[in-house]
Amino acid sequence: MGRAMWMTVPGEALVSEVKPGLRLVVTRTEAPATVRFVVEDRVMGGMEGHPVLSGYRESVAAAMAAAEDGAARIGGG
Repeated sequence: MGRAMWMTVPGEALVSEVKPGLRLVVTRTEAPATVRFVVEDRVMGGMEGHPVLSGYRESVAAAMAAAEDGAARIGGG
């Protein structure tokens, strides 16, 4: 799995669909220097997402990298 293509989505910050059914979301939190990442398994034609991996990092770049790494392990890429 190559680098993810990220786009800004209102209310969710950064989102990437790395492959059909697998979505990455990166959002800032209220805590200083804390960014949350989530890897979601999308079901019901992409209408609903179930988190399969999540965590926190100190920067947006680190959260994006962690989400991509987790997606690669989950997706077998």
